[in-house]
Amino acid sequence: MNVQGGKIGAFFGIVFVVLLFTGLSLIDTQTQVLGLALIRVSMVAFLVYLGSLWRILSQVEGERPWLSQVTFGSGLMFVAIILTQDSASIESLGSRAAANSWITIALLMLTSGVIMIKSRVMPAWFGWAGVILAFPVWAPRMMGSDFVLVASVLFGLWVIAASVVILRHSPVG
Repeated sequence: MNVQGGKIGAFFGIVFVVLLFTGLSLIDTQTQVLGLALIRVSMVAFLVYLGSLWRILSQVEGERPWLSQVTFGSGLMFVAIILTQDSASIESLGSRAAANSWITIALLMLTSGVIMIKSRVMPAWFGWAGVILAFPVWAPRMMGSDFVLVASVLFGLWVIAASVVILRHSPVG
């Protein structure tokens, strides 16, 4: 792996979380337009992070990296769902219109976690955290919008933790 590229991707993972949560916090205020713009810009940062994560996972998965492809595809679907939603749907990420975004996020965490456990590219505890946290992240899709905040925070913390692990350990040489 290009260590520098991995570190840049990890940095953008943190940028993604900061922009996303800042944007979400501004949606209910008079600065709604700025909030929506930050959410959309956060998706660009997420794409850079996703590319870096995919590269790390696909290299350790081997010749036919199907799980890492599912991870990458899930991340792309998440971005597509968010970017194609109208402003009202983004405002309520717990709405039916955005409910499928939670499935894609959960699938991304689940497949990433499985690869991490199998390959030890990142600490095993982190792989298990991805697998276990995928289920509550899926909760808004199954149980409604009351779980959106919990799912958002869990996903945000997972992305930040993955970014820190990549920054500190530079997996895959």
